[in-house]
Amino acid sequence: MKRQNTLLSFFTKKSKDICSENQSTNQQKNETEIEQKVQLPPEKGTGRTFQEKWKKLYPWIVYDNDNNKVFCSQCTTAVQNNIVLPQTTIVDKNSKNAFVVSGFNSWSKALERFKVHEGSPFHSAAVYANLAQKRSENIYNTLNTANSKQMKESRAALLKIISSILYLTRQGLAIRGHTDNNSNINQLLKLRSSDSLELDSWLSRTTYKWTSHEVQNEIVGLLSQYVQTNLIHQIKDSKYFSIIMDETMDNTCQEQVSVCFRIVDTNLNISELFLGFFKTESTDALTLFTLVSNILTKFNLKLSDCRGQCYDGAANVSGHISGLQKRILDIEKRALFVHCVAHTLNLVVQDGMMSVDRSRDFLAMIRSIIVFVRCSPKRQAIFNALQSEQELNSESLRPFCPTRWCMRVKSLKTLYYNYSVLIKFLDNISKERSENGAKASGFLKQLLKYEFLFNTKVMINIFERVELLNAELQKISLNFHEVKIKIKHIISSIEQQRESGFDDLWLEISTKARELNIKEPNDQRPNKKPKRSSEQDPSPSALSVNDKFKRIYYEIIDVTVSALNGRFQQNVIDHLCSLEKFVIGEDRHITDVIEFN
Repeated sequence: MKRQNTLLSFFTKKSKDICSENQSTNQQKNETEIEQKVQLPPEKGTGRTFQEKWKKLYPWIVYDNDNNKVFCSQCTTAVQNNIVLPQTTIVDKNSKNAFVVSGFNSWSKALERFKVHEGSPFHSAAVYANLAQKRSENIYNTLNTANSKQMKESRAALLKIISSILYLTRQGLAIRGHTDNNSNINQLLKLRSSDSLELDSWLSRTTYKWTSHEVQNEIVGLLSQYVQTNLIHQIKDSKYFSIIMDETMDNTCQEQVSVCFRIVDTNLNISELFLGFFKTESTDALTLFTLVSNILTKFNLKLSDCRGQCYDGAANVSGHISGLQKRILDIEKRALFVHCVAHTLNLVVQDGMMSVDRSRDFLAMIRSIIVFVRCSPKRQAIFNALQSEQELNSESLRPFCPTRWCMRVKSLKTLYYNYSVLIKFLDNISKERSENGAKASGFLKQLLKYEFLFNTKVMINIFERVELLNAELQKISLNFHEVKIKIKHIISSIEQQRESGFDDLWLEISTKARELNIKEPNDQRPNKKPKRSSEQDPSPSALSVNDKFKRIYYEIIDVTVSALNGRFQQNVIDHLCSLEKFVIGEDRHITDVIEFN
């Protein structure tokens, strides 16, 4: 069967060239013996009988006058010479039965059947075998050479299919579409086939093209395994590693856990390797611990080589009694738990924005205004048109990120830069006699308050420094010595702003308010002293406007500095800093190293 398949694949490709070349070989000895057995009748017109002119179209035809049937001289000769011909398809079997064994006499379909037989693998194999035998060639060596060439061409086509899928997955593009014909993979293969004859020939086939959904999924799976294998080799070469995990829910409401490994090579180059998303039915500490154990077992990694754990602040992972980090520490005491510093900084911003009542209410109003503008295409178009009229190059209003509080500073900046456009926009919408008009009127009243403008600028002025720190803390090459220095610098910067930054900020906000025609608040009249009060009673005093807003300013700064000092794990950071200094040779005290080992 294997030899028949080889003949089939080879002779199908060579049929046309060989048939034309073999016209001069029809007078072979075996063919002559066949023709001597039969005598051709005279032509009988155009009725349903054998036509002599058919032999000019198909030279391989031999007519048996006694039985009124046609045979194929090429196929008959090959069969008589005991040459194995392919018979894997119905066409091949019918060709042998009609033109070698029984003979053909269905004259009404003669030309159609002659054409089918001539193009069949059975006939093509016979023609080439007879020609090779006449040239005294070894037929099997010839077939092996041709089969090797076909395998090479098929391999080249397969490699282009794999590389096309690799390109789509690498770029994050969908492989399939609504229809297979218009899918990304098929359109990409058609484009590449114009530069590759092997791929163009392969795609012209009707079956076994290796482009089905099952094959595509299998190739993606193999590529994934190849990438994971390379990453595991890197981890094993580094020997020691840290685990970084986080849980998230996808669009299908299924809980997934992202798993990364952080390693350091012999040249102290840091890498963070993402190994994939892993489904989990639950996110309790025991389930996550089982998941980690299974992942390490799957990739043949040892928990004893783990030197660190990094999660968020959720109790199921960071709990010091039964959390995931405690369960791993019970097995490997050197796997220190570190609360993700970027997540910690996010909590710092959340504390600063939500712990102060004024800032909390202010942020809720900001979010409502941005949603009011962006949720309607009509209102968004009006806002964009007003931006164009005032020739502002700033970007449009940016929505609040629901989870990353550090990113909300960018939303505040877009509102501050578009403040004048937003006032004019809300003024136009407020004239409508509708619910949207009432909302716009309420938002406009808030924007025209000096306190609203003040809160906007204060929030930006404080938390844009935190935004810069957030970007630094997410760098892969970051070490704990740099973390410690950067946190100290940001705390020092905010404290310095508290001591001497209010006056400059107040001047800038007052200038902006005058440009926007926002009325500055006046000092309150002091309360009148009651007539019956004793002389020892302190006289009531009212805070000045400047002192009132300075108190708000100090309150937000103090909460932020307090969160920066209290949120980060100073003991863990100090311990890891001492280990880093020992590694690079800056600190020769080995007490911490001995305790860690």
